[in-house]
Order: sequence, then C-alpha cells, then structure tokens
Amino acid sequence: MRILYIITRSHPGGAQSHVLELIRGLSGANNIGVVAGEDGFLCSEASKLGAEIFVAPGLERSITVYRDVLAAVRVRRIVEMFCPDVVHAHCSKAGLIGRLSARMLNVPSVYTAHGWRFAPGVAWAERLMAWPAEWFGARLGQQLITVSTCDFNLATRYRIAHQGQVTLIHNGISNCQWRPRNQGRDEVNVVMVARFAPPKDQSTVMRALQGLPGRIRLAFVGDGPTLKQAQAKAIALGVNDRVTFLGCRADVADILAESDLFVLSSTSEGLPISILEALRAGLPVIATDVGGARDCVYDGTNGLIVPPSDVGALRGAITAIADSTPLRSRMGKAGRALYEQQFTAEQMVSRTYAIYQTVVRKAPQPAIVTSYNAIRSQSGNAPGPLS
Repeated sequence: MRILYIITRSHPGGAQSHVLELIRGLSGANNIGVVAGEDGFLCSEASKLGAEIFVAPGLERSITVYRDVLAAVRVRRIVEMFCPDVVHAHCSKAGLIGRLSARMLNVPSVYTAHGWRFAPGVAWAERLMAWPAEWFGARLGQQLITVSTCDFNLATRYRIAHQGQVTLIHNGISNCQWRPRNQGRDEVNVVMVARFAPPKDQSTVMRALQGLPGRIRLAFVGDGPTLKQAQAKAIALGVNDRVTFLGCRADVADILAESDLFVLSSTSEGLPISILEALRAGLPVIATDVGGARDCVYDGTNGLIVPPSDVGALRGAITAIADSTPLRSRMGKAGRALYEQQFTAEQMVSRTYAIYQTVVRKAPQPAIVTSYNAIRSQSGNAPGPLS
C-alpha cells in the first residue's frame, strides 16, 4: 500500500512521534511518503526509515490566506505525484488541506486529531474558528481518529463527523527496557518532558516547587519559544538552583530511567506521548485533568490527577508521592503494566492499518490518471521538496 502522511510541523512533538511510530511499524511492507511544512526532526527521522520526504512551504499553523492557498496547491501536487492509496493527515491545518487535496483527486483520506482546538482550555477566539473548520474537514475525508476518550466524546457531542466515522485509537510507543528506580537515595528527581510553548504550563510546576523541601529537584526536557521566559521565572521564584533545563534531548528514555516522578502540567492536551514514555519507564505520573490524561493516569493507582494551573494541588500531589518510596514503587509498577496492556506501538499500528484497509477497499477509482512511475520517468528524478 502507498501511504502519504501530511503534517504541519516537523519539530519534535507528540504528533510527530505518533507519525514516526506508524512509519516504523509500516515501512517494511508499504511505500511511505511524508509531507511537512518544514524540514526538521520528523523529516530526518522518517527519511532514515525509508520514507520519501516532501516539504511544502506555507503549510504552517498560523492562518495566512495567501500562504494557505499556496500550501494547498503544493500539497495537491504532491498527492498527485505520489499517487497514494490513502492519505493520512495530522493536526488541524494539515488535516484540512490534506483532506481537501485528497478529495479533489478521489483519494481516500484519514485524519487523526491530536486534541481539538475547540476543547475547554483553548482560547475562545480559536475555539470559534476551529469547530466549523473541523466540521467541514470531516466531510472531506472517510475516517476520523481520536487519540483519547475525551476527544472522542467531544467529536460526538459537537457532531463533528457522521455516526460511525469516528474511531478511538490510543497513542502507542515502542518498548524499551524497564530499569527499576534507585530507591536508596533521599533526593527525589521530578521530571517534565514538554515543549516550552502553550498549552504546556511549566510555570505552575516551578511555583509548586517553591514550597517543597530542597531534596526535591526538578528537570525540564524540551525547547521552545517560552524557554527563556521559564528560565527567568525560575530565578524570580528563587528555585533556579534546584531546576535544570536540559533542552531538547534524544535520550529521554535514559533521563526518565534516572528520575523518580513524572509531572505534566498543561491547560489542554490530546493524549500525551510524554506520559506514555513515563509509564513505559515505570514512573508514577502527576498530570493535570485535561484531554486524555485520565485514559492513561488512573488517579491513586499509577499516579495522581490535579486541576490545571492549581499550584496548591500540584504541590500536595508531589509531596504525597515524593514522601513515600513504597507508593512510588507501587504506582510505577502499575504504570508499566498499563503501558504493556494498552499503549504499545504494535496495538496502535495494527488498528490504524486496519482503518487504511477499510477506507481503501470502499474507495472509488482514484481520479489521478498520471502514475507515480510515469512522473519519475518523465522528470528523471523522484519528486522531492517543493518550493
């Protein structure tokens, strides 16, 4: 099968990791193409897995009519050149443009929503624009996938798609060896893996740390536009000597293995890959009650759920887990078991591929009349980045 993935950004992130897991699981027996609005992490890693990479400048998150029209033209041209059996789009802008391009060429399309932009916690102006765009996009494609129960329920409540058109498939990640925690030390290492940009809320975590004992230390993994602001906040709060900013790292699994507690403070989410990485590492998790957090954090079993932006509740949760080595151990083992049962990459890939097979089987004959091989022979080169 020829599968074309379309996504806006190429930087490290949850949606990008999701796409890479799909490519990793499917590239051996299928021909994979990736369209992104920029070069970067996703394009580089997908290329290593054998995917064909296309860059479509203008395919970006912000709304600019002129650039959006150019991006739509470029994406349509790429779809026509690659001649896929199915298009799988991710995130709002790429989801709309990707499904529109596929519809124009009678290619079946699938869309994965990594968190709705009309969900609670999102600014009202964005919510008012997001709902009609998502409603329209759903009528261009064949199937819509949500990664969390919360998003599935929102799609149903707001009637985004027709009955039977929405499927819940949880995110999944590849396995790695689980290393038990070092239980003998007094120091407790808390870690948060997240991009420094809204809706992530590193500030609340630092404010919670401000009232905690000195043996509790905090590390942030990630980069982004609000990083310098967060570093200044750590100094202003007087916790900079206990906070480490590790930047964007490729060894996240190793960092988690050396940590004792994972925290994710956000104001909105889909189903965070970073929480799944923490479960895989056998870490107890504290997460804010947004998006799909309750799909993977069972309050009191493998972690604790706290209200978003609530410094006191977060501080209390950190204290409860940090003060009890047996509790950390029990919650960490429960989290690892949950990962193995529900959030492996194999489960996500197999269920997603079944969706592809269904929409391809039901699809009419594509309108693309020029084959991919014919284009290659006429041009003398494989199609690549378009500018």
